[in-house]
Amino acid sequence: MSAAAIECPMCGTSFDGATLCDSCPLNGSCQTACCPACGYGVVDGAASTIVRAFRALRRRRDGDGATLATAHEGRACTVAAVDPSVQARVAVYGIEPGREVTVLQRSPLAVVRVDEVEVAIERSLARLVALESAR
Repeated sequence: MSAAAIECPMCGTSFDGATLCDSCPLNGSCQTACCPACGYGVVDGAASTIVRAFRALRRRRDGDGATLATAHEGRACTVAAVDPSVQARVAVYGIEPGREVTVLQRSPLAVVRVDEVEVAIERSLARLVALESAR
């Protein structure tokens, strides 16, 4: 368990999970801390492989950390960055940092809507355009 203070979602008590876990026989392999007030088990999201995997899936679904080749179809996202090696090639289509795009299709070609225009680009180029969630 991490040394940071933990707030119990059940009762609101703030406690130090590392101190409590020192005496637990599962200390080496457990990613939970039990609240001293109510006994509720609190998962350490930073240490839990499952929690990290779900957070990564959520970021991908929301567009964060995604590319034009991997973003959820139908979601409007903002172009965060474009690899310099392809920046001129995709700028012709209006795909530039700060522009809002909607991914319409990912395969076999990435089809995106930029303003009122739909553009199909190769997946190899689409992988080099990073997205973030639309604000």
